[in-house]
Amino acid sequence: MGYTLSEKVSNMRDTFVVRIKADSNDADYMYSTMRFGKFEFEARIRELVNLQVNYGGSHELENYPNPMDLNIPYNGWDGNCHTLEELTIEYIDENGKVFDVEIFDDTVKNKLEEFDALADRVEEFLDSQDLDYTPSVGYCDEDWVIWVSVEAYEVVDDTRGCFEEIISLVEGEFPEMTEVDVECHEMVMVTFKVDGFEVEEDDE
Repeated sequence: MGYTLSEKVSNMRDTFVVRIKADSNDADYMYSTMRFGKFEFEARIRELVNLQVNYGGSHELENYPNPMDLNIPYNGWDGNCHTLEELTIEYIDENGKVFDVEIFDDTVKNKLEEFDALADRVEEFLDSQDLDYTPSVGYCDEDWVIWVSVEAYEVVDDTRGCFEEIISLVEGEFPEMTEVDVECHEMVMVTFKVDGFEVEEDDE
């Protein structure tokens, strides 16, 4: 028993192949394939990044405005699929060799890195304050918010004092951050929006 390997060469040449896998109805997946020449593909990179970054979460694809008329998987009964599961891209060169393609937009990439770094600075700052509780910092780069949370059992006697202290510390050290929501259930969670990182509204 054994096996052999045979190298495959595509019949296509100098072509970018974009494949989308999307959820139509609770793991009922649908697929689409698009093929572009170099010029056509490069004109669509920013929009493909936008699709991945801003419409790649659960039930976000159904709200995608599709300004460049991409071939989004479509269910004839329900309309566009609701969730993007995979977006893969291959490039086939002039010799028929196939390469995986990773797309990025420098503007989007730099913005994500800057936001991630800000969340790290907030966490480092709070860790340095010798607080009576242990805050955790998280963020959502789709809504551009950063939150600070504390397990409720750590502050059960003074939840108001806890979140008021968090708000005072964070807004005092980071003037670009403003508290927009406070929750006190299983944990105390304070959510902050950040100036300069606003959610882009879809054009009507």
